[in-house]
Amino acid sequence: MYPVRNFIDRGIIAAASSDSPVTDCNPLLGIHVAVNRRSKLGQEVASSQRIDVLEAIKLYTWNGAYASFEEDI
Repeated sequence: MYPVRNFIDRGIIAAASSDSPVTDCNPLLGIHVAVNRRSKLGQEVASSQRIDVLEAIKLYTWNGAYASFEEDI
């Protein structure tokens, strides 16, 4: 889990993705983790880094396009 709240608050455009095939490729799992900040065991991890659902979706969509220079497509 990255300190995504810090990135956003500092104006850093961070993209999110999976490490598939090492981890599940479902982006909803990553969004869930970014919003809830809980480990697989249910332990809270750096709750100050939580972001809202729309911010998490943006990490996987527009920010990903921006990172690959495709935001204007």
